[in-house]
Amino acid sequence: MKKTTQQPRVVIIGAGVGGLSYAIALKRQFGFENFTIYEKADEVGGCWRANTYPGCSSDVEIHWYSLSSDLNPYWNKSHGLQPEILEYWIRLSKKYHLYPHLVFNTKVISAEWNASANDYKIVTEDVRTRKRTTSTAQIVVSGVGVLEIPKIPYEIKGLDKFGGISFHSAQWPGGLDLRHKRVAVIGNASSGAQFVPSISADPTVDVVNFIRTPVWFNTRPHIPYSDTEKWIFANIPLAMWLHRAYIMFKFDWPSIKPQSEEAREKRRQAMRQYILDTTPSKYHDYLIPTHPPGCKRTVANSGYLASLSRPNVTLVFDGIAEIAEGGIVTKKGELLPFDIIIYATGFIGDKYPVHVTGLNGTTVQGYYDVHGGPTAYYGTTIPDIPNFYMLAGPNTGTPTSTLFVEEVQVAYSLQLVKPVLDGLVSSFTVKADATDAYNARLQERLSHSVHSQCYSWQRTGGDGKIFNPFPWAVTLWWWWLRRPNWAHYSASGAEKWVRGRRIEKAYGVLKVVVLALLSGAYVRRSTLLPTFVGGLSYAIALKQKLGFHNFTIYEKASEVGGCWRANSYPGCASDVLVHFYSLSSELNPYWNKSYGLQPEILAYWTSVAKKHSLYSNIVFDTEVISADWDATAQSYSIVTESVKTKEKTTSTAQVLVSAIGNLTTPRIPHEIPGFGSFKGEAFHTAEWPSGVDLRNKRVAVIGADSSGAQLIPALSEDPTIQIEAFVRTPAWFNTRPHVPYTSTEKWMFANIPYAMRLHRNWIMLKLDGPHLISQILPESQEAKQQRRKLMEQYILDNSPERYHPHIVPRYPPGCKRTVADNGFFLSLSRPNVSLSFDGIASIVDDGLMTEKGQLLSFDTMIYATGFIGDEFPVRVRGADGITIQEYYGAHGGPTAYYGTTIPGFPNFYMLAGPNTGLPTSTLFMEEVQIAYSLQLVKPVLDGIVSSFSVKADATDEYNATLEKLLSPSVHTQCRSWKRTGGTGKPFTPFPWSAFQYWWRLRQPKWDHYTHIGGEPWKRRMQFLKVLRILKILAVMGVLAYYMKGSSFMLTMSKRIPADPVVGSLPIAPNWKRTLQMLTAWYRSLVREV
Repeated sequence: MKKTTQQPRVVIIGAGVGGLSYAIALKRQFGFENFTIYEKADEVGGCWRANTYPGCSSDVEIHWYSLSSDLNPYWNKSHGLQPEILEYWIRLSKKYHLYPHLVFNTKVISAEWNASANDYKIVTEDVRTRKRTTSTAQIVVSGVGVLEIPKIPYEIKGLDKFGGISFHSAQWPGGLDLRHKRVAVIGNASSGAQFVPSISADPTVDVVNFIRTPVWFNTRPHIPYSDTEKWIFANIPLAMWLHRAYIMFKFDWPSIKPQSEEAREKRRQAMRQYILDTTPSKYHDYLIPTHPPGCKRTVANSGYLASLSRPNVTLVFDGIAEIAEGGIVTKKGELLPFDIIIYATGFIGDKYPVHVTGLNGTTVQGYYDVHGGPTAYYGTTIPDIPNFYMLAGPNTGTPTSTLFVEEVQVAYSLQLVKPVLDGLVSSFTVKADATDAYNARLQERLSHSVHSQCYSWQRTGGDGKIFNPFPWAVTLWWWWLRRPNWAHYSASGAEKWVRGRRIEKAYGVLKVVVLALLSGAYVRRSTLLPTFVGGLSYAIALKQKLGFHNFTIYEKASEVGGCWRANSYPGCASDVLVHFYSLSSELNPYWNKSYGLQPEILAYWTSVAKKHSLYSNIVFDTEVISADWDATAQSYSIVTESVKTKEKTTSTAQVLVSAIGNLTTPRIPHEIPGFGSFKGEAFHTAEWPSGVDLRNKRVAVIGADSSGAQLIPALSEDPTIQIEAFVRTPAWFNTRPHVPYTSTEKWMFANIPYAMRLHRNWIMLKLDGPHLISQILPESQEAKQQRRKLMEQYILDNSPERYHPHIVPRYPPGCKRTVADNGFFLSLSRPNVSLSFDGIASIVDDGLMTEKGQLLSFDTMIYATGFIGDEFPVRVRGADGITIQEYYGAHGGPTAYYGTTIPGFPNFYMLAGPNTGLPTSTLFMEEVQIAYSLQLVKPVLDGIVSSFSVKADATDEYNATLEKLLSPSVHTQCRSWKRTGGTGKPFTPFPWSAFQYWWRLRQPKWDHYTHIGGEPWKRRMQFLKVLRILKILAVMGVLAYYMKGSSFMLTMSKRIPADPVVGSLPIAPNWKRTLQMLTAWYRSLVREV
């Protein structure tokens, strides 16, 4: 950006929080230095410098009254006191070197726009010498705000007759001594309610508070932040941001959700009762306002109401007739003597204190007068006044944070300022019709609001136009001002800028056209996926994250949904809480129960596929037969077959993604003698026939694990169906009832920001927390035994006594998948359900022969026998000439690098591959895999790299770690489908937590991959490595700085005292060990780089 040392191009009026925020943004966002801040006082801080009265504090929680770029973890209380807030802004002014830009003791008298020069003529005056100076500026920013001109009650007769000391609370004299004085306080709103408790804490100060109109109060105690909380804010990433976000939500939510008349009245009665409960009964007839809450500003009570019970505090509601030399005469004629009178009478908000003139002689105050009071376009710009921007202008008052409102205005106006500073535009001026339309809408809403129902300083003249409140949520304020509506502005000298915008638009269109042409031209870049939910998730990610559309999904069935389409048996449901079994980018607030049923889940994925227009990319009724890597062409040759016509087709793809998962191939018990001889209906639960009628049938269910435990309760609800369930090995169960979501909960998920996301995160924490903790604090044998006894007791308590000798498993919990009980044990007490533990000797034409020789006749046989997980169903051949299944065989079972890539298979990625079985959500794990693999896929799709292939040694090392952890684990203590051949290598479990899976796969370790092609990409990665080294060195430099002289850890331990909840942190006794760990971590990072 071009800079000049000539006269300032930007002038900021006022060094309050708005003016300082603007100056900081100019420096941080633009690196712009050519600005001057004129401040009539001798220090920064604005109202926080001027208002030094005792007890002065923010009435907004202080963590939301901080600059978003400079959060402060060390605030002492929930609501900041004036000295602390002023010190914060002085510190920021020093941090950003603003003092060289500040001209103190200088008041801006006028600013007149010169249309020929496209700048303002600025007249300033030294407040001490009265000397005036003229300068120019292209841009003027008003940081004056509405707390500029104290409102002195000149309307009171005899104001100048008082012989004692009198002053406004915003002009509190330094060193004022109130001891043994009689003090009159006129007004009890914001400032009066803050300093009356403070000055009356001294019992020698006799305080009489004159109240004309009582106000509504709510409680906002100043809660101290503990040392532990400050440490958390300072050291735990995002902790302070989350706290700030919670404050914003808490304050803004009432503005988002409309209140009914009943709710308003209930709130009014609650506030009324609060005042009555907190104040002496002698004031009850006078202290309750007649106007509704919200018409005037609700005052934060932090001790005022309690102070009214002090013997040295008196309230007077008689009204003031006049001020006499020795005190105040009430309207009842009583003379009350005083030594000091303090005016807590607020500020004048409907006058603009600087004479700013724009085009056609328009002044800010003149524009206000013509429009019936302060008026602006979003409180920021005014028609006919070019390059002039206001902070905290008309109708920017919200019940939340003024500083947040001003930060939004700063970000908005800087988008208008930048083209001017870049020399592309001479000036911007908001159009009158846009301003009129906005204000018409604004006043229409305000005229029907509570703000019109009382006499207030927020209205012109007290009862005219409502000029202060913003009548919507502050979230909408941010949304509407996130970027300018350029059609609402006229630009002067903007030919370059207009051309630039046209070029940008044309470039955007050109990019779309080029991408469309490329996607049609390069078939070799297609990506093939089967349509299990992982396949749909991958396709959506390709569209959303990469904007890539040239992919094909092959699905052997005739509809999407994978296992949720195939498994249509009665009672089929997720065994993971459904809000954590939804796509993170497509949360659904309308799930009916805590665990989703199959029809609902299938409908969800069908709607998602339609929403993202995936059907045009799907080839149904087509099975992938083989995929062979062609090293010369750097692509796969794909052979597919129509399941209807058996016609085969060949195509190519650079990237191949397998979303088959391990619930694809049903495990049919062919090993049972006589299998195939049964004459009745027989099928697997994953191949449930459409329209099957089991009424008045005898049904054998072989297996009672996941699917069987869901199927049996649903089938047995019909008493005409006689069910015999054959259990070879009983399973461990825990209770997971399907709790319905109420309509209120659904409404909250749909309408309250972050409510559904927080609910989802809570589910993850609940499910994954124990596994994460177990990595730090391994479960003791005693705890394991106790957990086993509890699970055993649950089974015995809920199942019929006749099954007790057989129904409790003999292997430890966790070896097989723990089954979710949602009615299974309850169904065992039904007369039409029985369990058999005898074992099956053979299948005969009309039923089963048990191992005890009993012949049982059945009409239908259902196999609830799970799936084959140790075989890969597609013949994929890699660069080394071997298939995936052959690679599995050579390694003792399914093996991959983090279940996602396999050595020798370039550009091939798996979802739900080997050892990705998490105890939480399969879908979460697949989303992690997708985000990970897309980082490898993108350079290939961009044409920068031809292929990536994971290294064999990296894969072997990872799997050796897996085997080391899984071999002595519970997963090897029983026969299970999770092990090759039932007793071999555990190929399903991931032995860490879901959080650790995400952490490990958040980005690829590029040195674990080989690539072909991509020299520019390689150079870029080398540059990023150098950058990473520099970042590490910077971190270590900071650590070294804090460690010099004395131990950093020891110093931190001294800052953190023992907490009654947390206990003393174990950082001090072990600081040497901690330092050794930090050093080892640093060295490992350097080695990795």
